Amino acid sequence: MIYLFYTNFDKQLTLAQFKLMMQQLPATIQNKMSRFRNWQDAQRGLLGNMLLLNALRYFKLDYSLAELRYTEFNRPYFNGIVDFNISPSGAYVVCGFSLDDKLGVDIELIKNVPLQEMRSQFSSQEWLEIVGSSNKLRAFYTHWTRKESFLKAVGLGLSYSPDKVNFVNNAISWKGESWYCREITLDPTYACHIVCNKKDSELVIQKVYFE
Repeated sequence: MIYLFYTNFDKQLTLAQFKLMMQQLPATIQNKMSRFRNWQDAQRGLLGNMLLLNALRYFKLDYSLAELRYTEFNRPYFNGIVDFNISPSGAYVVCGFSLDDKLGVDIELIKNVPLQEMRSQFSSQEWLEIVGSSNKLRAFYTHWTRKESFLKAVGLGLSYSPDKVNFVNNAISWKGESWYCREITLDPTYACHIVCNKKDSELVIQKVYFE
């Protein structure tokens, strides 16, 4: 089973709210938060960590964010069976979480991008689908979030060329293992996909409110 915890915001947290949440994070993460240059990035980073804390508390798991480890490609993880993935964009932050699946999630605000400059990131078939679509931006972000969620699931991120990631019927094989993609609709102005290594895993979507 996979849980997708998410939150969104339409204004800046008060200083008191921000400090209260920051106090729940270990010093190493607080230091990372202090490096953000604008409040939106800082707030997305903070809420991502709070969503992860919320997931740990929801499942009554005895993990601390101070126990987080990082792969060579900077993917955070806990030692053990728990897997999670966080993605922020625009006013949304999502956190995929599972006790028995490996997963990756990506959300993107649909906004103008120089499409031609992104051509090399897609296969010939994908590019035909994008430029032939009546909504090219939507098609672009649909393909992109699928690719990125998969690369995050296998722990490579954009260190691996996205044009080599091609789904067939929402499935892809990687090193002998099958991965499955599904679309998440939280807001019509965003694209979001989640990828996991089990085809029929139940997906529970839950909004989290922080005050």
